[in-house]
Amino acid sequence: MRKKFRNLTPKQAFNKYADVGVERPVELFLSNFIHEGYTDLTAMCRRYAPEAIEIEDGLATTEEIAHVAELLEKYIRDYVKKIGGVSKLKLYTEEECDEIAEREWKIISELLKKFRRY
Repeated sequence: MRKKFRNLTPKQAFNKYADVGVERPVELFLSNFIHEGYTDLTAMCRRYAPEAIEIEDGLATTEEIAHVAELLEKYIRDYVKKIGGVSKLKLYTEEECDEIAEREWKIISELLKKFRRY
Protein backbone atom coordinates (compact mmCIF):
# COMPACT_ATOMS: atom_id res chain seq x y z
CA MET A 1 0.00 0.00 0.00
CA ARG A 2 1.32 3.41 -0.93
CA LYS A 3 2.26 5.82 1.84
CA LYS A 4 -0.39 8.40 0.91
CA PHE A 5 -3.07 5.83 1.74
CA ARG A 6 -1.35 4.06 4.62
CA ASN A 7 -0.84 7.30 6.58
CA LEU A 8 -4.43 8.57 6.28
CA THR A 9 -6.46 8.94 9.45
CA PRO A 10 -10.23 8.39 9.37
CA LYS A 11 -10.79 12.15 9.58
CA GLN A 12 -8.32 12.90 6.80
CA ALA A 13 -9.91 10.24 4.59
CA PHE A 14 -13.41 11.62 5.13
CA ASN A 15 -12.28 15.21 4.56
CA LYS A 16 -10.42 14.28 1.38
CA TYR A 17 -12.93 11.93 -0.21
CA ALA A 18 -16.38 12.70 1.19
CA ASP A 19 -16.64 16.21 2.64
CA VAL A 20 -18.25 18.47 0.05
CA GLY A 21 -18.36 21.59 2.18
CA VAL A 22 -21.88 21.38 3.57
CA GLU A 23 -22.79 22.02 7.19
CA ARG A 24 -23.43 18.33 7.99
CA PRO A 25 -21.23 16.27 5.63
CA VAL A 26 -21.75 12.90 7.37
CA GLU A 27 -25.51 13.36 7.22
CA LEU A 28 -25.31 14.26 3.52
CA PHE A 29 -23.18 11.19 2.80
CA LEU A 30 -25.64 8.93 4.61
CA SER A 31 -28.72 10.65 3.18
CA ASN A 32 -27.60 10.22 -0.41
CA PHE A 33 -27.06 6.49 0.05
CA ILE A 34 -30.25 5.99 2.03
CA HIS A 35 -32.21 7.67 -0.76
CA GLU A 36 -30.59 5.20 -3.18
CA GLY A 37 -31.85 2.31 -1.02
CA TYR A 38 -28.72 1.48 0.98
CA THR A 39 -29.13 0.64 4.65
CA ASP A 40 -25.71 -0.85 5.47
CA LEU A 41 -22.86 1.54 6.29
CA THR A 42 -20.16 -0.91 5.25
CA ALA A 43 -21.81 -1.35 1.85
CA MET A 44 -22.12 2.44 1.47
CA CYS A 45 -18.42 2.98 2.13
CA ARG A 46 -17.34 0.09 -0.11
CA ARG A 47 -19.51 1.44 -2.94
CA TYR A 48 -18.27 5.01 -2.50
CA ALA A 49 -14.52 4.51 -2.03
CA PRO A 50 -13.48 3.33 -5.54
CA GLU A 51 -15.10 6.25 -7.36
CA ALA A 52 -13.96 8.85 -4.84
CA ILE A 53 -10.38 7.62 -4.96
CA GLU A 54 -10.38 7.56 -8.76
CA ILE A 55 -11.56 11.18 -8.86
CA GLU A 56 -9.00 12.38 -6.30
CA ASP A 57 -6.00 10.14 -6.92
CA GLY A 58 -6.51 8.13 -10.08
CA LEU A 59 -6.04 4.39 -9.97
CA ALA A 60 -5.61 2.54 -6.68
CA THR A 61 -5.13 -1.05 -5.63
CA THR A 62 -7.98 -3.07 -4.16
CA GLU A 63 -6.10 -2.98 -0.85
CA GLU A 64 -5.95 0.83 -0.91
CA ILE A 65 -9.63 1.10 -1.82
CA ALA A 66 -10.61 -1.29 0.98
CA HIS A 67 -8.45 0.69 3.41
CA VAL A 68 -10.13 3.99 2.50
CA ALA A 69 -13.58 2.37 2.78
CA GLU A 70 -12.68 1.17 6.29
CA LEU A 71 -11.43 4.63 7.27
CA LEU A 72 -14.63 6.28 6.00
CA GLU A 73 -16.73 3.79 7.93
CA LYS A 74 -14.70 4.32 11.11
CA TYR A 75 -15.01 8.10 10.82
CA ILE A 76 -18.78 7.90 10.34
CA ARG A 77 -19.26 5.43 13.21
CA ASP A 78 -17.13 7.61 15.50
CA TYR A 79 -19.12 10.70 14.47
CA VAL A 80 -22.45 9.00 15.18
CA LYS A 81 -21.17 7.84 18.56
CA LYS A 82 -19.86 11.35 19.34
CA ILE A 83 -23.22 13.02 18.65
CA GLY A 84 -25.08 10.52 20.82
CA GLY A 85 -26.27 7.85 18.42
CA VAL A 86 -28.20 7.33 15.22
CA SER A 87 -31.30 9.03 16.60
CA LYS A 88 -29.37 12.33 16.75
CA LEU A 89 -28.57 12.36 13.03
CA LYS A 90 -30.33 15.09 11.06
CA LEU A 91 -30.56 13.50 7.64
CA TYR A 92 -31.26 15.53 4.53
CA THR A 93 -34.45 15.00 2.57
CA GLU A 94 -34.18 13.78 -0.99
CA GLU A 95 -35.12 17.26 -2.17
CA GLU A 96 -32.38 18.85 -0.07
CA CYS A 97 -29.84 16.38 -1.48
CA ASP A 98 -30.96 17.23 -5.01
CA GLU A 99 -30.67 20.97 -4.31
CA ILE A 100 -27.14 20.54 -2.96
CA ALA A 101 -26.13 18.43 -5.96
CA GLU A 102 -27.61 20.99 -8.35
CA ARG A 103 -25.80 23.84 -6.60
CA GLU A 104 -22.50 21.92 -6.78
CA TRP A 105 -23.07 21.13 -10.46
CA LYS A 106 -23.65 24.81 -11.23
CA ILE A 107 -20.34 25.70 -9.60
CA ILE A 108 -18.53 23.01 -11.59
CA SER A 109 -20.23 24.09 -14.82
CA GLU A 110 -19.18 27.71 -14.28
CA LEU A 111 -15.59 26.66 -13.63
CA LEU A 112 -15.57 24.56 -16.79
CA LYS A 113 -16.90 27.49 -18.82
CA LYS A 114 -14.12 29.72 -17.50
CA PHE A 115 -11.52 27.05 -18.19
CA ARG A 116 -12.69 26.64 -21.80
CA ARG A 117 -12.30 30.38 -22.44
CA TYR A 118 -8.55 30.21 -21.81
